[in-house]
Amino acid sequence: MINSKYYRVPKKKEPLQENEIHITSRQDPLNFLRYAVFLFEKRNLPYIKFKASGSAIASLVNISEILKKVVPG
Repeated sequence: MINSKYYRVPKKKEPLQENEIHITSRQDPLNFLRYAVFLFEKRNLPYIKFKASGSAIASLVNISEILKKVVPG
């Protein structure tokens, strides 16, 4: 029998801002890199905020190192 006093609390998902990228380990890091370059060059954003957790942190570090070399400034 299921005890009714325990229940799952739903997580509140906040929508991402225009300058935020949430990096996952399931997708190709090259897609995130292309999107970041697009935000810098086409939308002229001064900075981008990355979010990652778990095994995606390694991809985040690689993407940020490549961005330092690709995007001037």
